[in-house]
Amino acid sequence: MKSVAEALNTLISGVNVAQNKGVYSLEEAHYIYTAISYLNSLQNQEATPAPAPVKAPEAPEAVETPMEAPRAHTDDYPQGY
Repeated sequence: MKSVAEALNTLISGVNVAQNKGVYSLEEAHYIYTAISYLNSLQNQEATPAPAPVKAPEAPEAVETPMEAPRAHTDDYPQGY
């Protein structure tokens, strides 16, 4: 065995085989199932990475730019004026 999880999975597999053969009473099977479910939920919590905290977007900095003088549009006037 290389890890606790691997050892527990092996034990759980053995318990499942015994249950399929009718070795346990209904009450015993319930307690074993509850323990297996609990261990599986712990394993799933460890396998699921915690979500990264959401960072609020920062407001853009106000940049003051000098206003340009309005430009005369020469295309708007006829050529003789």
